[in-house]
Amino acid sequence: MPHRFISASTRLLALAAIPLALAVPGYSAEPHKHSPQLEGLDPKSHVDVIVTFNGVPTGRHHQKVGAHGGVLKADLPLVNGGHYSLPASEIESLAADPDIKYISQNHALSAAAATGTIAGPTVYSNLANAEGFTGTGIGVAIIDSGVHNMSEYKKGAIVYQQSFVPNLPNLNLNCPGGGAQAGAWYGSTVNVQGGLAPYMVSIASGTLPFGLSLDPATGNVTGIPTAPGSNFQITVAVADSAGNATSQNCNMKVGPAQNGPPKNLNLTCWAGGAQATAWYNSVVSAQGGVPPYQFSISSGSLPAGLSLNIATGAVSGTPTTPTIGPQNFVLQMTDSSGHSFNKNCGISVGQAQPIPMTNTDDQFGHGTHVTGIVTSDAAYVGVAPAVNIINLRVLDQNGNGTDSGVIQAIQTAVSLANTWNIRVINLSLGRPVFESYAVDPLCQAVEQAWKAGIVVVTAAGNQGRDNSEGTFGYGTINAPGNDPYVITVGAMKIEGTTLRVNDLIASYSSKGPTLFDYVVKPDIVAPGNLIISTMGGGVLQNEFKTNQVTKDFFVLSGTSMAAPVVSGAAALLLQQTPSLTPDQVKARLMRNATKTFPSSSVAVDPVTGISYTSYYDIFTVGAGYLNVIAALNDTTTATGTALSPVANYDAQTGTVSISDIAGQNVIWGTNVIWGTNVIWGTNVIWGTNVIWGTNVIWGTNVIWGTNVIWGTGAASDDATSIIINGEQ
Repeated sequence: MPHRFISASTRLLALAAIPLALAVPGYSAEPHKHSPQLEGLDPKSHVDVIVTFNGVPTGRHHQKVGAHGGVLKADLPLVNGGHYSLPASEIESLAADPDIKYISQNHALSAAAATGTIAGPTVYSNLANAEGFTGTGIGVAIIDSGVHNMSEYKKGAIVYQQSFVPNLPNLNLNCPGGGAQAGAWYGSTVNVQGGLAPYMVSIASGTLPFGLSLDPATGNVTGIPTAPGSNFQITVAVADSAGNATSQNCNMKVGPAQNGPPKNLNLTCWAGGAQATAWYNSVVSAQGGVPPYQFSISSGSLPAGLSLNIATGAVSGTPTTPTIGPQNFVLQMTDSSGHSFNKNCGISVGQAQPIPMTNTDDQFGHGTHVTGIVTSDAAYVGVAPAVNIINLRVLDQNGNGTDSGVIQAIQTAVSLANTWNIRVINLSLGRPVFESYAVDPLCQAVEQAWKAGIVVVTAAGNQGRDNSEGTFGYGTINAPGNDPYVITVGAMKIEGTTLRVNDLIASYSSKGPTLFDYVVKPDIVAPGNLIISTMGGGVLQNEFKTNQVTKDFFVLSGTSMAAPVVSGAAALLLQQTPSLTPDQVKARLMRNATKTFPSSSVAVDPVTGISYTSYYDIFTVGAGYLNVIAALNDTTTATGTALSPVANYDAQTGTVSISDIAGQNVIWGTNVIWGTNVIWGTNVIWGTNVIWGTNVIWGTNVIWGTNVIWGTGAASDDATSIIINGEQ
């Protein structure tokens, strides 16, 4: 399934077990040039992937993928790649092509919010605004769930809007059809429709009649029921590639076995027409003889992109090209006694239909809230109230999206950078880390935007409480926040005042180091807990009415809310000094961040009552707490790159050190202005808190070993609770 995107957000993916072969920064441990999630798939299934090439792709490259049954869904030149639907059976052979750099699953992602005040006074942006720094002339691209145009955006204007969310029919499925009979072959499908294929179908509760099985990739139910029964109650669930899900309660019956000799073999060809580039699945109706059966194409061939399941007679896949009339072939059915039956069949494939995009309005509510934190100019004032907003919608009404959609939005921001002076991209979204940033196409996209002169700000994630692997939330930074170029932001609690002295880290804020590469993250922390900002309708507002403050203002929490505080700060710096590079903006913000913290703090979840202890090391608070006015007053200009450093663990001495990424001329050195003690602070890096003095992180194989296993993380209910309730 494609990777879903996450606004640093409410819906979490269950993480698969991910082996870490080599603890080398920037090294991809996968030997076959593809994501580990693409191992062991049903060879008859299709999967959404992003293929990157060793150079700018041309028609020849797309034809190569097409020769392996791949269907191009979106061109992704920013990362020298494309988004394809590809037969799982072709992944290894395609990856072996020397033109292929890497094949990644098109992961799903979501918003990184939880459910405040707009935090300007806490980071001193109100003082900057009073001095005339309001972000005037700076374009900020909000890549999120869309933006509802609010009257509170008085000075700032939405100057450009585009959606990358397919306007797909609602996800739907039926119960298995027809009557089953003990001892007789049964084949049916739950007929999944709508949403974004491919799908994952499961039995959420109950059990199928004995002898029947479900194909999770197609939703086909086939087999030979062993005994009659009349009350097999099951719940069939389906999830699509964009993270949407639905279910259906069903009741199956199995009639008694029929006596007498077997009937003659017979079958009926598949129903319905196929459409190029659209998912197709149908099960042949077979009966008679002595089941089970074997199916084959004895003459002719199926349309390109479709495959036959020889055990069930199901045809499924994504047709690559339309046909002129039906493509005819002969389907042969052979029973267990060796008798055969042939049937002339044909499948027509119609022309591909363009998939329309949704409108750019915010049907979820997350993107509008994020935008208000940057640019609201009403009762609650954003950090940079006069910026221009570029609204690039990538998340649907449930806060879900995919890698491909976000990469396309980043491409658009880069292409429009000169037109709208886009200097900042805000990504309050993310997903789990599945591979090194060096091969992850989402990370490669944010790097290209950074190199094009755009500051990229990302949410760290809300998994800082996750102790499923005994790491106390360490190693939970989301992608693309794991990339060393971008500014990755953790969340602070402003404790109901504008005084910074009593502010504490939010225990749910994700912590470093990053998986696979051990990059030191987050880079900085900013207010993100119980933040009041704009809301103009949508799922969040409708579902959680108690979070409504006034008609147009709503409370959310999470690193999704912290990221736009930093995006607004970056816009103020760029208004003041337009010549600053993204690296110089990052360095200036980190250098001037406040580095005075307690050694630890305890937070209590308002719903569960569970206590969480946080320690103020570099993997929790990064370079410190955002201070806008200090950054504006700093006139030093860094040279080199501001890539976040790498943490190195010495197993023999039990010590941890940080170093620059090999081959990079980085800003962080040993000099007085940009030395590590200046950026991160001596107490923050080398404090005496519990984490540094125990084997909790450094003495196990969980983070540093060769067998990194990720648990399921927080359940989606927990994630939603964080977004809506925050913590006290």
